[in-house]
Amino acid sequence: MNVQFEEVSLDFVPLTERNHVASLQVSTNIFTLVTVFGQLYVIDLVNPEHIGQYELDLCNSNVTRNSSNTRNGNDSAVKGEIVLNSWLSKGAKYLLIKTNFDKYHYIYIPNLLSPSNSNTATTARQLLPNNRGKTTNLNDVKLVQWLDEDRFLCSTVQNEILWVSLTDNSIKLVLSLSNNKNNHIDGFLYSKINHIFLLVVNDSIMYWSINEDSKSSSRGNSMNNKDEFFSLDKVFNSPLQLEKFTRYKASTSFLKKRFHSNSLDQFLWITAMGIIYGDLNPTTNRTQPLNDSKFSLNNFNVFLPLELPESIDYNSLKDALILEYFIILLFHKDNRIIIINKLNNKIVFNEGIDTLYPITNLVFDPLKNTIWLISNLTIYEMIIKNASEILWDLLCEQNDFQKALSLNGLKSWQVDLIHYKMANYYLSDSTENFNEGAKQLAISNSFSVSSNILKILGLKMNPGNDKDNDFGLQTYLLTKLKQLNDRDPHATLYKVQFCLLTNWIIRNYIKHLNYLFQRSMENPLYNSMEIPIDDSIEGVEKTVLHFCKTYKHLLDFDTIYQIVANYEKCNHLLIEIATLNNDWKFILKYWIKKENWYESLKILKKSADLSLIYQYSTILLINCPELTIEKWMQLGFEIDPVKLIPAILSYFTVYQKNQVQSDSNVNFGLTYLQWYINKYDPKDKIIYNTTLYMLISDTYYNNKSKNNTEKHASISSMTTNNDYKNYNDTDYNVIECLNQYGRNKYDINFILRLSLNFQRDKVSIYLMIKLKLFQNAINLSLENNFIDLAKQTLNEIDDKILKKKLFLRLAEKLLYNATINGMNDSISNTNSDVKAIIRSIIKDSDGLIQIKDLLPIFNDMVTMGHIKDEILASLDNYNETMNDMNKEIKNSIKLKKIIVEQMQAFNERYEILEASQSCDLCHKLLTTRKFLVFPCNHCFHCNCFIKMVYNSDNIILKNQLDVIQKKISNDKKKFKKDQVLVSKLESLMTTKCCLCSDISINNIDESLNITQEQLDKWKL
Repeated sequence: MNVQFEEVSLDFVPLTERNHVASLQVSTNIFTLVTVFGQLYVIDLVNPEHIGQYELDLCNSNVTRNSSNTRNGNDSAVKGEIVLNSWLSKGAKYLLIKTNFDKYHYIYIPNLLSPSNSNTATTARQLLPNNRGKTTNLNDVKLVQWLDEDRFLCSTVQNEILWVSLTDNSIKLVLSLSNNKNNHIDGFLYSKINHIFLLVVNDSIMYWSINEDSKSSSRGNSMNNKDEFFSLDKVFNSPLQLEKFTRYKASTSFLKKRFHSNSLDQFLWITAMGIIYGDLNPTTNRTQPLNDSKFSLNNFNVFLPLELPESIDYNSLKDALILEYFIILLFHKDNRIIIINKLNNKIVFNEGIDTLYPITNLVFDPLKNTIWLISNLTIYEMIIKNASEILWDLLCEQNDFQKALSLNGLKSWQVDLIHYKMANYYLSDSTENFNEGAKQLAISNSFSVSSNILKILGLKMNPGNDKDNDFGLQTYLLTKLKQLNDRDPHATLYKVQFCLLTNWIIRNYIKHLNYLFQRSMENPLYNSMEIPIDDSIEGVEKTVLHFCKTYKHLLDFDTIYQIVANYEKCNHLLIEIATLNNDWKFILKYWIKKENWYESLKILKKSADLSLIYQYSTILLINCPELTIEKWMQLGFEIDPVKLIPAILSYFTVYQKNQVQSDSNVNFGLTYLQWYINKYDPKDKIIYNTTLYMLISDTYYNNKSKNNTEKHASISSMTTNNDYKNYNDTDYNVIECLNQYGRNKYDINFILRLSLNFQRDKVSIYLMIKLKLFQNAINLSLENNFIDLAKQTLNEIDDKILKKKLFLRLAEKLLYNATINGMNDSISNTNSDVKAIIRSIIKDSDGLIQIKDLLPIFNDMVTMGHIKDEILASLDNYNETMNDMNKEIKNSIKLKKIIVEQMQAFNERYEILEASQSCDLCHKLLTTRKFLVFPCNHCFHCNCFIKMVYNSDNIILKNQLDVIQKKISNDKKKFKKDQVLVSKLESLMTTKCCLCSDISINNIDESLNITQEQLDKWKL
């Protein structure tokens, strides 16, 4: 075994005090050191940068720091007060300090460890042991056992056991052996787990069990608290068991303390015949107390002096420690450390420590398992490494597998082997614990072929009558699954294994559920019987759901569904498993297969997968239309109605087949589309086309409208009448929708074809007008005798030639109708109708149709008497027209004379210039060179004007000037004589002013260059 020693520096302790250490304690990594002069040092070994200090107020006026008596323990020669010993609580909350003046101080340690708290704020409180009414000498308290952070037991030199509470500063007597002065209490130990009180007196070791009777007898005592053994005279009259051993003679050795214990209720007692050691609570599971019958002093172990090496003198033993698995002995010679393995009573370490000062005692921190060696001026930490290497196999031999697994530093193969050995133990014929054996076998990674592994795997071949075997197989599979999941939590390495294990486990659960279901069917009283929850149908179903929830990421749900479907009552279990997986598609498919439309729609409400709505829209809309569109409306803009159109059209086909059976059928597909259009105003034409298609092709409304009296109304009346539904004609519904939607929302050609196909004549006429197919609209109107619609159509035509042509066709139709109707009427009625028709046509055409235009279409039934008045009115109109034209001609001649006079006056116009007039471009005197003057009063030098033109974008004028400029440059003398060329140049330059015309368009965004002199002119 590897043991290392590391020296701990004591630089925080002054050199003058290092040789005067009274006590050193360590608990939960809190290190306390007290000098004989009352100086306390506290260090947190995890964060050692802060050192807490405190000085006790001692009466040490007669004690000097150099006194050797204090270090040698000669207290009788000391007249001042010094510290003798200290005890640190388990959690390092309080430190109890004992002085030679029969004073006991306790200090709250956390205050000293907090850097924010000043050490001066910490006050040591004093216990008053004299409150028992008896006197004590200087070395009153010998041994202390902390029960918790605030209470402890202690023994005194008067052979008394006291209970002390720091909470209320109270001290109570537990046990007294003062009647015999020869008695000496060497040690005691109380186990709070199994309520055993162990006492070592002289050469005897004995124990009491504080049972329930003694607890009840003490409940009336005034000391009502958590500890059960106060003033129990009956309990301590006679021990349950007593053994005697020859007492170790302290006068011939270096030993100061014969009895040692630890927080695990383990102890050792040094006797003349050897070291007695044992455990008051030897149970593996330390949370369960032992029965009195299981505890005995005969179970203690002994390490004999003969087992020590021959070079080691047993009488030179200085100190000892008991750990969970080891005993550490300190011998005087060579500072020798011997470590004994408690499991086999063998020595595993035997070495001396080379130190400058001898090791005086050992200190053990039970909560952190650290060991400290104390010398006069130095401290060493003893570190035991690789202890598990020599312990795990021994623990397995003793069948203490849980302790073996709790060891630190185990290798993976060792852990596997421990589990394998545990499995062999539970699967042996002596235990037959198949459940635990299967669990441990699954945890182990041993795949070697053995009888036990074959036994577990062979459970699958078992007919199933052995319930323990079935549970053992299930336990094996569950444990193996958990083990693989811990290794591969993301299921990337063992996908096949995960699939096989989970499917197998679910199959076993379903098999067991079927067995329970069959048993309940065979026995009608089974459901009323009290059955353990784990063996009931409800309990197993909950177990299955919990398993699926835990290993959801590992399950092959498609296979799981098939397995669970074999369960007799699979409905709810299958649905709950799919719900765990959020597999709404499977659940929806399941309910649709069962034709449970209500549950199917409930699943759609829970699911956020819109693809399910599209996928199953057809079957749900056909079978449950009202609730289906209600769900669609709830989703609103989230769903795309374009993807629902195939389902709506399929529903519409079924709707048309069934609507004859009832007059109150509602087209829910049409209802949904109209709702969506009114609320969201979509842009997709197919939505509007589908809506209009259902309105136009609805045979229910078509058949109903055919039975009604035909209405003849204008397009405007149809589109403005808010109460169009009163007409009981679907055409008005369609036209209302067409007006509402607008032409760009639907395919007008497609709707026109539908209207013609389903003989929706009014809708067809409306659409023809929108498409400007006026001739088709007039033809269809006249075919159906829609006279008012024909007139309305004519009003929409802008082409006068076409309009006149179609008006003539309308007139021909009207005259024909009047003639036909007049055959059955009197001659006077016919004459009045023909006259009214002729008058109406001429009036409605707004002068486009004259009586002469109607003459070719008159039939033989029309006489001169019918048209006499209209011919006279026409001649009057011609006369008025001729008079108006004569007036216009006279006005034109007069206007011509006025224009000629104005032109003559313009040719004679002139401008008067002042002598100081300057050019508007170069601003130099105008008369010094040849210049131009425009009617806008702008004046320019000719050359300045030409430059301005060349800088402009007037390409035509620049080209014309270029041509003349080239001619001038070729022969300047000839230019002066050529009056035509001069006149042409002057004509070009006088075309337009370069400042008032488009010539200056490029200068519109340029800044003005104004000189300071010009700015000064504008100053007031």
